[in-house]
Formats: sequence, C-alpha cells, structure tokens
Amino acid sequence: MVYEILEVLLPILIPIGFGAGPLLFSWIAGNTYQKRKMNQVSEREKTTMAAFGGRDPLTSTVNLYPSADITHGRLLTANVSIGPSWWQFLLASLKKLVGGRIYVFDRVLEFGRREALQRLREIAQAEGVDHVINVRLDTAMIVVNKGGDSKTGAMEIFAYGTGVHVAKPAADA
Repeated sequence: MVYEILEVLLPILIPIGFGAGPLLFSWIAGNTYQKRKMNQVSEREKTTMAAFGGRDPLTSTVNLYPSADITHGRLLTANVSIGPSWWQFLLASLKKLVGGRIYVFDRVLEFGRREALQRLREIAQAEGVDHVINVRLDTAMIVVNKGGDSKTGAMEIFAYGTGVHVAKPAADA
C-alpha cells in the first residue's frame, strides 16, 4: 500500500522539489540573511555614532552647522557591491510583466546605501576626522550579459565625502 502511494507521488514530488526547492531555499535563506545583515548594520551605526558623541558625522551640506574652523580635509571613499537573491529576481520578473514599481529591490538598495554610509563612518573614525561634509552616493549596475535581460547582476554603491578636521578651542591658561 505504501509502495503504491510512493509510486504515484514520487514522479510528482521530485520535479516540484527540484523546480521549487531552489527558489524556496533562496526565499528563506535570502530573507534570513538580509534581516541579519540589516540588524548588524544598525548595531554598527549605533556604535559608531556613540563614538562621535551621539551625532552622525556625515552631512550632505558643504558647511558645518554650527560654523566651525576647518583646519584641513581629505577625500574619504567607501563602497559596497550587493545583489538580489534568485527569489527577488523571480518576483521582479513577474512584476515586469504587469508593470509598476519593483518593490523587491528596495530592501537590497536600502541595505547597500546604509552599508556604504556606515563604511564611510568607520573610515572617518579610523582616520580621526571630526566630520565628513558634502557626502554623496553613486550607484552603478553590474550586469553580466550584453542583451540587457540579465538574470544575474549586482549593484555597486559608492559613498564619498570630504573628511575634515575642526580646530579645537584653545585651553584657558
């Protein structure tokens, strides 16, 4: 009796398992991995900002507020390359059929931007700068094939800014 049930179900379950199995694994493993990486970035952000006295050393403005005397500065750069999972590519392909915004890539982009900015903060901390002004982000797509409809690809997010040292007030004698 059991052998007869297996004889009927096995030809059905094997193709389903091999077809949907990798996508299901990609969905579970990808979501778990991305959540863990986002939590790690959040913890690193808190630690780095605490090292800067509870403030974010990055700013997109050219000037410091309140105004401060800048003694010298230099270019600081950081980058990260990231890519979506198979599951996210599948969902994006399905969304392309009906049109509209492809939301599945938002989490990947959010992680990449936060990671690039956090790496810039860590570089600023290691270099001993007080602030990083005029911070900018640049994003580039890395596509494997020449046809344009790639099933593999990644994004590089490049963060850069000017790390500046601020003149310290003179100690009263």
